[in-house]
Amino acid sequence: MKIRGLLIATLVFAALAGVLYWSDHRKSSAQAAKPSTDTATAILKLDQNSVNKLELRKKDQPTIQLDKPGSDWKITEPKPFAADQSTISTMLSSLSSLNSERLVDDKSTDLQRYGLDHPSFELDISEKDNRGQRILFGDDTPTGNAVYLALAGDPRIFTVAGYTKDSLDKNLNDLRDKRFLTVNADKISRVELAGKQGDIEFGRNQDEWQILKPKPMRQCRGGERTRPQADGCPHGPQWPRHCSERGGFRLQSWRSCRDGEGHGRIRHARASPAQRQERVLRQI
Repeated sequence: MKIRGLLIATLVFAALAGVLYWSDHRKSSAQAAKPSTDTATAILKLDQNSVNKLELRKKDQPTIQLDKPGSDWKITEPKPFAADQSTISTMLSSLSSLNSERLVDDKSTDLQRYGLDHPSFELDISEKDNRGQRILFGDDTPTGNAVYLALAGDPRIFTVAGYTKDSLDKNLNDLRDKRFLTVNADKISRVELAGKQGDIEFGRNQDEWQILKPKPMRQCRGGERTRPQADGCPHGPQWPRHCSERGGFRLQSWRSCRDGEGHGRIRHARASPAQRQERVLRQI
């Protein structure tokens, strides 16, 4: 009788252990299948070279449209402008591998909770094969250093770093080409400056610039020796004089015939013509 009771108890214990193991195993599998909300997730992957149109929409502001009909981007809306190619390239670089900080909700039905029912900023992306994506930016997170984001038609809600939004949320002034002249500095052969004190003209002979007006002369370079100059020294004009340009001043140095030691003085307390020419070329 005792042996029979012991067998029954053993069978019951084995059955309970089996049920418990199956339950735990099923729960672990379900948790493994569910994405972690704290793990960074790839939101978007794009080939920058395939993107040919961008549209930026913000509340109470006209839509900005960028098109790439050839090799360069152009602003077509709200007014036609030349576009800053570097700024757009940075935007595309951010879009090409857009990752989230975390996945907030994988099946959200309440966009209003995240400010995505009326997004503060929308970015439409069109590709050459007629594929498109729309990115929606909502409210800032409570910490203030991230923002809620979603893709149109995707129920997932993500957070991305605030600087990610800043790299994409551009206004018309950010996107237009602000250069006054768009020329290749290497192809410039002559520059003329007209002013009240007279005209100055520079010309380039191969890799060297020369001053042509008001009178021809070579530019003074640091440490370059100019012709010797007699200054009443009994040794005559054998003592060399040098010129150099530092910090916007022309510095002339010479040797004294008395002790043979080097001395120097600032001769011009303003930029030399050569420096003004270089500044003009950098600004162009």
